[in-house]
Parts: sequence; structure tokens; C-alpha cells
Amino acid sequence: MSEEPAKKSGWGELGRSTAPEDRSGPGPAATVYWTGSLGFGRFNLDLSPPIQTGDTYITGGSGGVLESYHDAGKLSVWKSSGTPDRNACATTLAEGTKSYISGLLKSNHVRGRTAQGRVFRIDVTAAGDEVTVWEK
Repeated sequence: MSEEPAKKSGWGELGRSTAPEDRSGPGPAATVYWTGSLGFGRFNLDLSPPIQTGDTYITGGSGGVLESYHDAGKLSVWKSSGTPDRNACATTLAEGTKSYISGLLKSNHVRGRTAQGRVFRIDVTAAGDEVTVWEK
């Protein structure tokens, strides 16, 4: 039995990339565009898998900060309990979004919308960030 290597904190290393369906919440299932772990780096969440493209990207990492450059995404911290599904993320984005968020803690959830209109959720964990991006 082999032990999995420890994940690095922050954005920079791509994790798994799959396209399962999200069956959480009421209504029809939302199709997942990409899901996986991101380490330290700069990523365009409109691409599957996310990679850096020019100067349009979202970056995060140590210090509890996420930042969107050149309208790569609009960001907002989830303030309710539990983990939001796609519908919860999408409907609450009208409360206001930012291009820069600081003070993130482990177990926070950040929701957002990409430049191309995809809804996403970033789960801040001790081992790095788990990202889910849904189809438009």
C-alpha cells in the first residue's frame, strides 16, 4: 500500500481533471466543466484544465488572498454555512463581487463567475485549493 504525496498549499500544481455531474441541491444536475486541485500559480478557469493565458488569470496562494486580473473572474466569499452548490453560487453572486479578496481562512468557500460566464467555487483547504467550475 503506497501513501499519497502531500499536496502543496497555494496555486500552481494541477490536480485531477474530471467532468462528473454535480447532483447537489434542488433541480436538474449541473454539469461540471472542470474540478481539481490547484497549487500556487495563475490560472484561467475558462480553460479545462485551467492554465495561464496571457494576462487574464486568477491567482491565489499563501496569505489567504485571491485576485482576478483583467476580468478573469468576479469573486465573492460564501458567508453562509455549508458548501454551496452551483445554484447557490450563481444566485448569490448578485450580492456583490470583487477582483481582490484577502483574509481567507481554511474552510472558506469563494464563489465566482469567469469572464466567459462559468460559475465556479474555490474551497480553501489545508492542503491547497479545490476548484469546481461548472458549464455555462
